This record gives sequence, structure tokens and C-alpha cells, in this order.
Amino acid sequence: MEKDRKKIADLSEQNEALNVNVHKTVTERNSLKAKYASVAKDLGRLTKGNRSVKEIEGVLAKYENLAVQNSVLKAERNQALDDVKEYKMSSEILVDSRRKAGVVGEAEKALQVKGELERIISSLTETVQTKEMQIGTMRDVNRQLAGELAKEREKGEEGESLAGTVSTSSTEGEI
Repeated sequence: MEKDRKKIADLSEQNEALNVNVHKTVTERNSLKAKYASVAKDLGRLTKGNRSVKEIEGVLAKYENLAVQNSVLKAERNQALDDVKEYKMSSEILVDSRRKAGVVGEAEKALQVKGELERIISSLTETVQTKEMQIGTMRDVNRQLAGELAKEREKGEEGESLAGTVSTSSTEGEI
């Protein structure tokens, strides 16, 4: 009887341990079901329109690239705004100093014309440099084409000389 009581006590302890394990497993299962439902909902929202996972990854990568470009452009814009403020202040200082120095009328117009002429010269210089680069490129292309044409002529002359040899030997055979 004592053995039976001991056996019943051991089995009760094992039963309680198993019940605790079952409870933990059920709780974990329910938690995983909830996570699955959440992920399925999010995935369904992402894949609406029959998009594949690769397409979604591509969109995310593109978004990240655009975010980086956006931040770079914002920084450049802020720098440009700072430069504009600086140039505006410098221009105002220059105008004030000219007024104080008594440079008015014709002299001021001459300075404006000089500035405009300098901008035109700069623009024309850039245009000439661009045209020189284009001419250089065209010369290179022409050299390459002339080389290819010379090769084709050589091939054509070789073909003609071979054809002449064949026609000469065939006419000799007829005589």
C-alpha cells in the first residue's frame, strides 16, 4: 500500500509537471498564432496587387536610395541658400561702398557692363572648349573609321587579286 501511495504521489507530480508544460505550450502556440496572423496581415497589405517579395525588396531598396538622395539634395539646397544670402550681403555691401565712394551714373553703368562682358567671355570660353573637345572626338572617330576603311580596302584588293588569279587560270585552260 505504501508503494502504491508513493507511486500515486509520483504520478501526480508528473501529471502536474505535464499540465504545466501543456499550459506553457498552449500559451506559446497562441502567441505564435497571433504573430502569424499579424505577419500574414502585413504581408497581405504589402503584396496587394500581386507583387512578389523581390519586387517589394526592390521598392524598399529604391526607397532607401531616394531617402539618401533626398538628404543630399536637402543639404545642397541649404548650402545654396547660404551662398545666396552671402552673395546678397556682399552685393549690398558693394553697392553701399560704391555709393559712399561716389561712383554713380556712368561709372556704375561701366562696371555693370564690364561684369556682363566678363560673364559673356566666360560663357564663350566654355563653349569654345566644348567645341574643341567635340572636334577632338570627331578626329579620333575619323581616324578609326579611316583605319577600318583601309583594312576593308586591303581585304577587297586581296579578294580582287585572288579573283584575277582564278579568272586567269580558267581562261588559260580554255585556250
